[in-house]
Amino acid sequence: MFHSAVVNRFGTAPPLRLKTGENMKYLFAAVLALGTVASFSAAEAAGGCGPGWHRGPYGGCQPNRRAVVVRPAPIVVAPAPVVVVRPGRVCPYGTVWRYGRCRAY
Repeated sequence: MFHSAVVNRFGTAPPLRLKTGENMKYLFAAVLALGTVASFSAAEAAGGCGPGWHRGPYGGCQPNRRAVVVRPAPIVVAPAPVVVVRPGRVCPYGTVWRYGRCRAY
């Protein structure tokens, strides 16, 4: 006994198609990939001014100038200064330190 394939009324087999969900998955992946590539451009990175230009402090487009190179400052390690502080005297409220001891006002 032989098996017959599904044949339409014209005597031909219908073309093999992916399921609708499979098509949507590939369509979504393609749109996501193209959207990602389209979003990365030099004009967007330069604030909309285009390559070789940038936004100024007041929002206008200004041309880029040559690169600014900042040389790091030399590191100078100096010893900390020695600070000598005489120990303070603490007197209770209502008294002051006079003549070598706490005295009332």
